[in-house]
Amino acid sequence: MQEFLWGLCVYIRTVTPLGVKIRLIRARSRVAPLKTLTIPRLESMAYCIGVRLVHSVFAALDLPDLKIVPWSDSMVALWWLKNHRDWSVFVANRVNEINSLVPSQFWRHVPRIEPLRFAFERQFSSFIFRLSLVGGSFQAP
Repeated sequence: MQEFLWGLCVYIRTVTPLGVKIRLIRARSRVAPLKTLTIPRLESMAYCIGVRLVHSVFAALDLPDLKIVPWSDSMVALWWLKNHRDWSVFVANRVNEINSLVPSQFWRHVPRIEPLRFAFERQFSSFIFRLSLVGGSFQAP
């Protein structure tokens, strides 16, 4: 990941009798704050934006039977979400917001996918995680 750029995307996966379709619904990229932050802290900021983005998509689609399955390539940020400790105020605030919108048991790890990462970097962004809205069964991206 670039220390000054990050990004995220929301996909929807639908299963019908005609087959499976995966579509990009929304994507977002951001420039990191001027103050230098560690990569896990930047990733936790991306998670916050990501879960907010997913909830806005969820509200717009108005489909109550969709299942949210968030994916991340960051082991550190996932560990923060799943282990409640006395974090610094910065980390604790983000972990609390993320877990209030998407409980930690739903988060999954996906190894970094280099071709996707480089595609995002060409667009001045960096691949951090996928949030998938899933109808029906789910297989890892």
